[in-house]
Amino acid sequence: KVSRFLSHNASSLLEEGININEASGDWMNHQDQLKYKYILDMYGHSIGWDRPCWGLPSNSILILIPPKGNRALTWYYPSIIENNIIPEFSMDDLLNTNSLEQYNQLLPEQQSFGKEILNPSTVYNFMKEFLLVYNAHYNS
Repeated sequence: KVSRFLSHNASSLLEEGININEASGDWMNHQDQLKYKYILDMYGHSIGWDRPCWGLPSNSILILIPPKGNRALTWYYPSIIENNIIPEFSMDDLLNTNSLEQYNQLLPEQQSFGKEILNPSTVYNFMKEFLLVYNAHYNS
């Protein structure tokens, strides 16, 4: 269930076929979300950059609901997309699927990738390369 519909009211959501009373729920912290087998990573007015950091190394399967327009990507998302780490569904496809069980085999891969993006040397190397490119671009 969705905990916050920031810029939408019940009538605008109903026009999109969403009944706010059926779709909304109480806010949940990370620990409570990790009790579920599947966690949705949905785009809103910003990207939840930290969800893959705590969701991937967990015992839950992370599923991406990409935006209809352009996506804002965090530094590790190109690797996630390139390696098919997180399955992507449109909201319509997700609502019409009979089973997510086919994605259960992704759990070990997601856990491994999650640990890698949290590894300090991975972050350090990314930041080093980023700063070298930035410096070459703006100070050359």
